[in-house]
Amino acid sequence: MDKVYLVEGGLGKAIAFSALTRKLANKDGDKIKIITPYVDVFFWSDCVKKTYHSNDYLTQKENDEKIIYAEPYKCEYQFNDQHICEWWAEQFGIDFDKDKDLPEIMLSKEAIEVGQRAIAPYEGREIGLVQFSGGQPAEGFNPNAPYDFNLMRGIRNYPPQMANILMRRLIEKYPNILWLNFALKNEPDIWGTLKIETPYIGAFSFIHKAKYIIGIDSSLNHLCAAANKPSVALWNSHAQARPHKYGWRVAKHLIAANMEHDYIDVINALEAIESQEVLSLPAPVETREINEKEGENG
Repeated sequence: MDKVYLVEGGLGKAIAFSALTRKLANKDGDKIKIITPYVDVFFWSDCVKKTYHSNDYLTQKENDEKIIYAEPYKCEYQFNDQHICEWWAEQFGIDFDKDKDLPEIMLSKEAIEVGQRAIAPYEGREIGLVQFSGGQPAEGFNPNAPYDFNLMRGIRNYPPQMANILMRRLIEKYPNILWLNFALKNEPDIWGTLKIETPYIGAFSFIHKAKYIIGIDSSLNHLCAAANKPSVALWNSHAQARPHKYGWRVAKHLIAANMEHDYIDVINALEAIESQEVLSLPAPVETREINEKEGENG
């Protein structure tokens, strides 16, 4: 009987799960099957036998399949300090090393060509890549609908007015960098940036070319990990999301209350990456200490 792993949720969550597919295939002794809204994340993997889109499984399922489902957001995982992949690995009886393992995405020739066409207008320029908003599905969203600012508001999204200030400082520091905003069509425009329009699977061309990458806890953070590309990840200490639960070792993680990161810290983080500083995930105690300090100052 074939096991079919059900991966619900957003793009970042699907990318995170890709860090486990090879280990699951090794454990099961065969390539695995996956149900997901983001088929492209797994479709070309050499350890995945078949992918089903979440909307199509009931009409396309094959005989002798057993659905394997473990949902971290509906259990005690929300209250512990495990990395999301550590929790999944525990449920499935495999190992996961957050100091070693990363997401794994294989691209089709067509996906590579999509990315190359999208980045072609920026050839000859040094680019920086930023993501300050998220929370919408990368597939099936209505580009003409107004962006819901309540999505991740005060949790993961970077307030546009603060993003504008940060970008002014970054452009002063790096005047020769062309800053590109990795955002969907209806998401906020950020001062000093150009919004790029490419399917998420075409983002790897931008990630590989970018000299600097800055993003919130959203899809760009996970895509950079899949590309093994260092980036600066911005976190809110008041949010339930934490780098030791959802981050990756290839990022420089900055944590601040209400996303009020000092631009000096961001620049220092970019320079640390440029100097090839060894990166790692912060320990859980670091975020707790931030919250305790805020309480003392409050």
